[in-house]
Amino acid sequence: MSRRVLSIIPTLVLCAILALGQRQGQLLKAAGSPVDPKVPIAWNRYYDAKALEALSYKIAKAHPHLAEAHTIGKSQQGRNIWCLTITDFTKGDSSRKPAIYLQGNIHGNEIQGAEVALYTAWYLTETFQDNGYIQELLADKAFYIVPTLNPDARDYFFHHAVTQHNPRGYPRSSDRAARDLDGNGSISRMRVRNPHGIYRIDPTNPDKMVRLGEKEIENVNGVDSAKRPDSRNYDVLPEGGVDPFDGTGADNGRPFTDHDDPNRNWSYGWTPEESRIAERSGFSFTFVETRVARDFFYKHPNIAAAESFHNSGGSIGPAELARQPTDPIDAEMEKDIALYDQLGAHVHKVLPEYRYDNSAIRVVRVIGKREVDWMFGKHGAYSFVVELMPHTADNYDFNKDLLFGDAFVPWRSVNDPTRGTVEVGGFKKNFPRLTPGFLLEEEAHRNMAFAVYVCRETPTLRIDYVRSKEIGNGLREIYAVVTNTSLMPTHSSSNARYAITRADYVTLESSVIMSIERMEAPQGPNGVTITTEEHNPRRYEINNIPGHSTVTLRWIVSGSNGPFTITVDSVKGGVASASTKGTIDLEKAGHYER
Repeated sequence: MSRRVLSIIPTLVLCAILALGQRQGQLLKAAGSPVDPKVPIAWNRYYDAKALEALSYKIAKAHPHLAEAHTIGKSQQGRNIWCLTITDFTKGDSSRKPAIYLQGNIHGNEIQGAEVALYTAWYLTETFQDNGYIQELLADKAFYIVPTLNPDARDYFFHHAVTQHNPRGYPRSSDRAARDLDGNGSISRMRVRNPHGIYRIDPTNPDKMVRLGEKEIENVNGVDSAKRPDSRNYDVLPEGGVDPFDGTGADNGRPFTDHDDPNRNWSYGWTPEESRIAERSGFSFTFVETRVARDFFYKHPNIAAAESFHNSGGSIGPAELARQPTDPIDAEMEKDIALYDQLGAHVHKVLPEYRYDNSAIRVVRVIGKREVDWMFGKHGAYSFVVELMPHTADNYDFNKDLLFGDAFVPWRSVNDPTRGTVEVGGFKKNFPRLTPGFLLEEEAHRNMAFAVYVCRETPTLRIDYVRSKEIGNGLREIYAVVTNTSLMPTHSSSNARYAITRADYVTLESSVIMSIERMEAPQGPNGVTITTEEHNPRRYEINNIPGHSTVTLRWIVSGSNGPFTITVDSVKGGVASASTKGTIDLEKAGHYER
């Protein structure tokens, strides 16, 4: 054996001892975090579509009783669109539990939503063993997590020189109109001296370009120019671009259109007839990826809540109400607004730098055809758009004091084939819209906590009281109280208005043949309609079970002394059962067998 090999052996042994020591006794669990995860993932960086796919598979493989990873479709370029289903599979079928849908990265440049979504799956599975709260949550609820709906545009953002604002949907010709003149992988900014330009170098910060005051600018033939030419003035453009940068977030000053943006591609924000025409004529669901998400929702009517992660600004806002411009806001819509506001009140508890923004909820078509509006309006799922990465007070100071200049390209002279010598500099594509590494795990954790809260408040149905009692003449009274212990009703206003999901069923069963003499619904909350079905006399149909409410039901039967089982079955509220044993009365609320 060579001396070189012999010299390596002690090092390898030492490394093995250190690794073993860290696992056995050198680690102290930090509160709220897994100390030794089965799937170690660094949360201070970003992963392309292939890496996200591999991590999703690892999570599912490491936790087979809690996670399933499966493709729900293919992107335009044939990449897998992955979904992780997270629930305690030993406690029932995920499709029969109330569910929340979490999705990242519908916009190709808004990438950190994928990490936030994947972190949620990772955290729930890695902490399940030691955390009773998570165990109870996953026993009753399910998470459908799609880290990236737009893997093509995500990978284009990763592996091509782009601005921080593009691509949104499919890469366009205008995304390539700008050029990476300095070869650093980002399209930053370019400044060109022009006496008629409307920018100058900030005298207090040579990195920063400031726009002239409005009184110093005039518009000539649609172009803003300095009223008084000055040798200190500049044009500011995307690096290698051809049109002045106008601050809108579009390359080369070109605004986005609905056909460029998968989040303006949904058949919502139309009248019913417009919606039908739009879907037939191709004005909605023109993206392969939006059709994949649409079909997933149709296949999973148990989705009761949803969040779509975007950037930036640090806000969480509810979907618009499902109504036409001429429709008034009725009492049921007011209940939905109040519910959204109750959920939104939790934002400041777990995301103190975020704001809850419900300014659009009462306005029709503020931003038409959005995904979350479709989720609520067409599927009755209480939905939120989440704008990640709160704005900093000053991006330049943040970069200097906390990132030590890493997010900024210093201005320097380069050659532009069109203009000759120009200066290129500015922020890279990974800042300020994207969360810096040292904050990414915190932001992912805080947003995960809000998603867990929203999921917990999806309908939770229990049968809290069951009584079987003889009342004479060979008759027996069966009495039950059905309770929704969460904030969300089983049917939102849009769900009820458009009959998106069926009524909730409460059914009485017995192992002995019995005859239903009559059925009575002694009590229900305001607005609740309870009916019986002619073809199934054992079953009540309830149009809605509001949050934090109870519904009492009564059967009069003959021919059986029990045992009796009562089951409540709700599309978005899940399934729960309670039973009696023979003729024993269960007089105490909450005393029943599941």
